[in-house]
Amino acid sequence: MQHLRLYSTVETLSKELPKLSKNNNTILQYREPIAPSNVLHPFYEPSKLEKFTLCFTENNPTLCNGEAIIPTVTKRSNWPKPKLVNGSITFNTSRGINKWLEEYRALKDSGHRTVHFTRINKEADVKDFLKPCFLNELSHPELKQLFTTLKEERGIEYIYASINNIVLENKGLFHEDLYQFLLQDSRINKIESLTLIVKSINHHLHSVIDHLNLIDPLLLRIMIAIQERNFPITEEMTKSLMKLLESINERFNIKNCLYSFHPITRQYLLDFFLQAEKLTESKTLISSIVADKRIPEDQSVLQYFQLLDKFFKNDKSNSFFLNKLLCLSDILPILRSSKNPLMFKYIIQVCRTFNEVESLIRIMRECEGNCKELILSTMDSFIVQTNSFSVDEMTNSANLSTLYGLTKELCRDEVPNELIIKFLLAFALNQNYFMMSLLIARSNLTLTSQVINQIQENIGKRRVIHGNVGYDERSKEIFMQKILLINK
Repeated sequence: MQHLRLYSTVETLSKELPKLSKNNNTILQYREPIAPSNVLHPFYEPSKLEKFTLCFTENNPTLCNGEAIIPTVTKRSNWPKPKLVNGSITFNTSRGINKWLEEYRALKDSGHRTVHFTRINKEADVKDFLKPCFLNELSHPELKQLFTTLKEERGIEYIYASINNIVLENKGLFHEDLYQFLLQDSRINKIESLTLIVKSINHHLHSVIDHLNLIDPLLLRIMIAIQERNFPITEEMTKSLMKLLESINERFNIKNCLYSFHPITRQYLLDFFLQAEKLTESKTLISSIVADKRIPEDQSVLQYFQLLDKFFKNDKSNSFFLNKLLCLSDILPILRSSKNPLMFKYIIQVCRTFNEVESLIRIMRECEGNCKELILSTMDSFIVQTNSFSVDEMTNSANLSTLYGLTKELCRDEVPNELIIKFLLAFALNQNYFMMSLLIARSNLTLTSQVINQIQENIGKRRVIHGNVGYDERSKEIFMQKILLINK
């Protein structure tokens, strides 16, 4: 049986945000659970405790507390076409849950956990893919006229005609040979000259360049020239490249040629489209690279995150998270192979529930290398995000306590003071005086006047909902007198 990949790829992103319902929420509550293959969340996976609770809950068992945070594409009879929506994973009964979980797990494993991904290495991959150009001006002095034509910027017709004439006069020479010679030469030192070459290649594509494997190395050389010579990404160059890609699709009768190039060509194209701020093409290229069991460069992924922030306003609406998660649908294999805390800090921002936070931490624990250092370097971001999930101080405190327990486990009970202070300030926001007292007592931490002021400031930021022991005025009085005054 062939499994579907869990992480979805899309070739075109809608330029419009998903249509919102009357209450401005793109949410769909399901009578039937979402099929495992339709769960498009990029990194969420139920924990063992969630699975246990799910199986032993008789009435309406749910994942993620039934919250509508799962991106999925669905079709309804009164809808003209399928829609991307936020769905909730809710079951009517516990019957069939085990089968659902097994299928979901199988999709996860077949998608990436059991498959080895190789990181792209520009230097090694370029050396392996590109063949040296054998042409030189000693054996072919007529090549000099090409540079003269380009320098004078006489137009596409002259470049096109000059290349045709040289090929006609020299048996054994092909058009792609001349283009490779031009593209690797440092005398092509202006983006305008390179743009003319791209346009000329497009003209020859319909007549003499008859194999995709001939255009692939030319595209790579174009991209290398742009990067290594620090050419600006002009609008004319971007248009010319887009037209060339469209011509390739038409010439070779393929839907999207971005899936057909060598991974190193796609990596360089990704860098280009990120600079050109083309989101759809960037998403497609990341998807295609991951589909080939390769991992794009970290710097490119981080640039992609920046592009997402530019495209989608961070208004914390459901449509914002829906679009973000769609654009991150291929991120899981990249996260599993990453050691970059900046990458995880970005993903933490799209978590809306503590279940997602726990899933992300499990991914980090499975990463190769020093997972302890990776988790500790991002713990401050986890703390801030966890504190934003609820206005209920007891719910937040429970989640923060889980985070603190994980931190203690990783540090073998020797939590760094700077992290203890982060937790103190987070518990102060929730007015949990019991946990603050406990942290200070167990850590032998001496509070500075600055930290004490921050704690007092945080205590006054929120209105307490519960009057339980540990949160009430009596607990506050004891904490302020016995803890803060002692440390002054």
